[in-house]
Amino acid sequence: MIKCTDNHARNKLDVEVCRCTAMQVIVLATQKGGSGKSTIARSIAAELTGRGRVALLDIDPQGSLTKWWRRRETEDLQLITGLTRADQISKAVETLRGQGFDWLIIDTPGARDEATRIALRSADLVLVPVHPSQDDLDAVGPTVAEIRDAGANFIFVLSRTTRARIVDETGRLLAAHGRVAPAIVGARVAHGEAATRGLTAAEAGNGAAADEVRELVNYVLEVMG
Repeated sequence: MIKCTDNHARNKLDVEVCRCTAMQVIVLATQKGGSGKSTIARSIAAELTGRGRVALLDIDPQGSLTKWWRRRETEDLQLITGLTRADQISKAVETLRGQGFDWLIIDTPGARDEATRIALRSADLVLVPVHPSQDDLDAVGPTVAEIRDAGANFIFVLSRTTRARIVDETGRLLAAHGRVAPAIVGARVAHGEAATRGLTAAEAGNGAAADEVRELVNYVLEVMG
């Protein structure tokens, strides 16, 4: 079942729309859980609301992005959730293109399935969060292979980082597989605390987190042109 939650576009997913926009699709994807994927998705989305209209598509069965959105008091983001079939996802993306959104952020499951492949094929850019650990590095190969099979552009984002030495070494190893974002998302308790209120760490007043996500968003927009 399709669930569309937005005051301005509720229950419009079945309406054929002829007006197209240059909506850009950003997909968060990795086959390793616990990499900070949903944290980055909501942080980017919240930052972009100050620059245009933003929609969220949560196809991760864990529903972390959906739960966060439901705790949110502001109505600045549209959320689409409950989609499981590839054709539903394709239809949702094309419908949102016709509704005047500037950006669509898609949070994917940490597994290879048809829904993820469709999301990747829709992407203008895929962000691959990587926590500096051997387990995350082991997941890079399969994740990158799936993204390349979909013909999508991607960048790595170092996430949940702590020690600078490990970050530098991880960045060097990742650079052999693809582009690495210069912006780093640090491991901050503020991310989890803010999420309990439907906020991001930046929205909750954490200046360091705000600087990190702003730098990341600026870089992402630069890469997408």
